[in-house]
Amino acid sequence: MSAITPRVSQSSSVKQDWYLMQVRLKSEVKALNLLRDFIMRAGCLEKFGSILVPTHKVRKIKHGRKKVTEKIFFRGYVFIEMEMNDITSAVIQKVVEVQGIGDCNLKGSLLRPISQDEVDKILSLMRADDSPPESIRFNMGETVRIKRGLFAPFSGAIEEINFERFHVKVSLIFEGKTVLTEVHFNDVEKLSQR
Repeated sequence: MSAITPRVSQSSSVKQDWYLMQVRLKSEVKALNLLRDFIMRAGCLEKFGSILVPTHKVRKIKHGRKKVTEKIFFRGYVFIEMEMNDITSAVIQKVVEVQGIGDCNLKGSLLRPISQDEVDKILSLMRADDSPPESIRFNMGETVRIKRGLFAPFSGAIEEINFERFHVKVSLIFEGKTVLTEVHFNDVEKLSQR
């Protein structure tokens, strides 16, 4: 999870709300780092709470190797907990100008308030385990039968497992040729389950 959680002054009586800042696609982390730098330069750390780019871990098995990568939820947005005032507005404006995404009139579409409930849902998604249920676990090289689709009822060996999309790539012999097809977990069954 890409996140920055500045220390918030306990004596501050001003309520900090959550905002969604629109940034360039694929530059969410860069915008987060820019925002952190501008906050430090402006000396207004106490006006900001958590700043994050929500991510989740994605596991994939390809060619027998496990690979874990991070994927960003909500591409093009940074989540900011802050006290809205002239100082924080100026910091956000600088980030928007440097990002080159147009004029930001803080009441416009580039910065939107969001509820704590929405933030809680996002945080729970970030903590969620992305692994499939126990009932649909497969292993590389395992022989499976395709239940639905063009290649039903052919059998073949699993060549690749994609936990992100809940798909397996199955290598099978069709009309004398080896064919690699991608099938959803629900559309295949282990041969031992017959």
